[in-house]
Amino acid sequence: MTNDTDPLDSHTATRVNNDLGLNVKMSEIFATRISYLTEYNDSRAVRTENKLGVSLVYSF
Repeated sequence: MTNDTDPLDSHTATRVNNDLGLNVKMSEIFATRISYLTEYNDSRAVRTENKLGVSLVYSF
């Protein structure tokens, strides 16, 4: 499980990105990653966007 939070504050906007992910090993070379990304930006009308991602990861 991973969690990455990146805050950025400037005179024009405050932005925060948070990426929460879970990797599940399926075999020696393949894994599945499920992630939930939240993006906050206070200078937009819709301040928060959320995205769900599913990936197949190949290790070499």
